[in-house]
Amino acid sequence: MTPEQQAAFVYSQTACMLAELAAMQCANQGLGPYDMPYGTEDFRALPDKYGLGHNAVVGMFLNC
Repeated sequence: MTPEQQAAFVYSQTACMLAELAAMQCANQGLGPYDMPYGTEDFRALPDKYGLGHNAVVGMFLNC
């Protein structure tokens, strides 16, 4: 992939992650702290799920 394609990929993965994040926040909204379907660990897992952890993204750009 060219650097431009890599940047576009990271951008698209970020958009997907943000959409899921918004859905998770919506599902948690208005519920009591013990009734929320998504907890802290679910939110923290999102970057890795989409390949957006620091090392993954930096590694992608170092390998161009």
